[in-house]
Amino acid sequence: MYRNLSLDILRIIMAFMVVAIHTRFLSDISPVVSHLLIKTLFNIAVPVFLLINGFYFYPVLQKDQLRGWTKKIVYLYIFWMLVYSIYWFPFSDFSVITLLKAIKTILFGYAQLWYIPAMFGAALMIMFFKNLSSKVLLLLIIVLYCTGVILQYSANYHVAPQPADKILNYYWFHRNFLFIGFAFFGIGFLIHKHNIHENITTLNLFKLFLTGILILYIEVHMNYTLYINNGDLANQLFLLILAPVLFLFVMRLNFKTQNRLLTSLAASIYFVHMLIIYILQKTTDLPATALTLTVFFLSALLSVFIIQLNKKVKFIL
Repeated sequence: MYRNLSLDILRIIMAFMVVAIHTRFLSDISPVVSHLLIKTLFNIAVPVFLLINGFYFYPVLQKDQLRGWTKKIVYLYIFWMLVYSIYWFPFSDFSVITLLKAIKTILFGYAQLWYIPAMFGAALMIMFFKNLSSKVLLLLIIVLYCTGVILQYSANYHVAPQPADKILNYYWFHRNFLFIGFAFFGIGFLIHKHNIHENITTLNLFKLFLTGILILYIEVHMNYTLYINNGDLANQLFLLILAPVLFLFVMRLNFKTQNRLLTSLAASIYFVHMLIIYILQKTTDLPATALTLTVFFLSALLSVFIIQLNKKVKFIL
C-alpha cells in the first residue's frame, strides 16, 4: 500500500517544532526570534497532526473500523500515561487534592499527551455530529474554535475579574478537544469526505494562504507589543486557516512510498521527547538551542528501539 511521503516528511518537521517549543529553541541566541517562532509558527504542529488524524478517520467510519481504532487509541494513551506517571501521579503525597489533580491529568493528558484525549474527544464529536450537513458541521467548528480563541486571549490579557481570570488561565480550559481538537480533526475529516485535497485550485489555496498570513501578521504584532501573560498561546486564529493550507499543499505533492518508518519516527519523537528533556535538564546545563538539537537527536535515537518494540506490542505508536 502506497503512502504519501511528503506527508510523512511533514510529520517529522512538525515533531521537531514540538520539541523546539518545549526546549525554547533559539531563546539563548535571539529571544525575539525565539518568541516569534515558539508563540506563532511552531504552534501549527499539533493542529497539523490533528488534521492528519481527522483525514484518516473518515475511512475508519466508512469501513466500520471504529472498534479497532478506539482500542488502539485507548491502549496508546494508557501506555504513555504510565510511562510519564512518575511525573504526575501522587505516589508519595496521596490526598484528596492530589487525587483530584491526578483525575484532571488523566482526563486532559499530561504534558504533550493532551493531544490524545483532544483527538479522541474530537472523534467522539464527529461521530455524534456525523449526520449534520458539512456546512453546518464547518460552522460549528468555526464557532467553537473562535470561542477558544476568545477564551485564550481573555486569559492572556486578563480581561476577566477574579476568580474567572484564574480559571481562564488554566491551559486545559481552552486547550482541549472542544476548542482545538474538534476544529482541526473535523476539518481533516471534511477534507477527506469531499476530496478537497484533490479538487481545490491553486488560486483558492493561494487566497487562503494570503488570508492566513494577514491574520498571522495581526496576531504577531498584537501579541508581541501587548502581550501580558507569558503563558500558553495554543488557540490562535491564523492556525484555523494556515494549518489546513499547509496540509492541503503537502497532500497535493503526493510523493509516494511504501515505507512507514518516518510516520513511526515522528510519533515516537513526539511521545518520548519530554522524557529526554526532563533527564537532560537534571543532568546537564545545555543552552536552549543545543538542548533542542540534543533532545531531537536522542529522541530519534531512542525511537529506533521504540519502533522495534511497537512491532511486537502494536499499540505504543
